[in-house]
Amino acid sequence: MTDLKITKDNNNICVYERLNDDCIRLLHMYGKNPVCVVPDMLDGMRVTELAEYCFSFKSMPEKLKTELGIDDILRPDMTENIINPKLCFQF
Repeated sequence: MTDLKITKDNNNICVYERLNDDCIRLLHMYGKNPVCVVPDMLDGMRVTELAEYCFSFKSMPEKLKTELGIDDILRPDMTENIINPKLCFQF
């Protein structure tokens, strides 16, 4: 496995690998919003490539989720956003 890095802010989690001194490949990106905006730069490097299935949580290997703690980071956010089905259609 290559040397992977994670950046996290209030809205997104990005997992990337460095391609050279100033370019990176975005491997995975997850956000709290339904629309993700890919950043131009991460950690001072240009985002120049997106990996296949970059926005698919299912495509991330379980080992990677565990090693990087992605499951632990996302789990609280996921549970906060669960909609109560009893409230969905009340007027």
